[in-house]
Amino acid sequence: MEELQTGALDQAAFQRVWQRVMPEPRPDCPFTVDTVPLSAQPAAPVPAVQPPQPPLQTAPEPPVCLGEFSAKELPTLERLLDATEEGVQTYQALARRWRRETLLPTLAREKRRQAKRLAAARFLIAGEQYASPAAPRLSNESLALRLRGRFLAEQRLALDFFSAANASSDPCLIDLYRDIGRDCQDCAKALRTWMETR
Repeated sequence: MEELQTGALDQAAFQRVWQRVMPEPRPDCPFTVDTVPLSAQPAAPVPAVQPPQPPLQTAPEPPVCLGEFSAKELPTLERLLDATEEGVQTYQALARRWRRETLLPTLAREKRRQAKRLAAARFLIAGEQYASPAAPRLSNESLALRLRGRFLAEQRLALDFFSAANASSDPCLIDLYRDIGRDCQDCAKALRTWMETR
């Protein structure tokens, strides 16, 4: 703004001096002076003042995967974890009783892996370690009858995991439940294969 005013003053001074030097215009003079009076010249544009903008509304943060937002899903997660731990303990007890059956330690390891994944998810949501339920007591049934019971239990557990995945709103739990549901189906298939080869 100060530069514009200075420029206008310099032009006015130049015109006054020029008027004294050249009171009448001459055709042989290479210089011409703008004869428009300063008051008639358009004023320099004044920059428009922007009204203050309202503060930007920050969008709410999306829920964190396996965070406090998922605390409402803990009862379902704990129920599935208890059922998985029961499978671990049952397979371990059967493996101790029937040591020659190589399928039993394999199933025990698989169920232990599933239980660890579920316990990790529970810890991330609740911030507390999971306490395993008491080991079930084994009856004197034959191994075939015990494994028949586990075959049915694995199928029910797979359905429970898929139902929990459909009801969950936590994407990490949805993926976890679906993975473990498929793992339970694989355990049921392994048990069926064992029955078919006996």
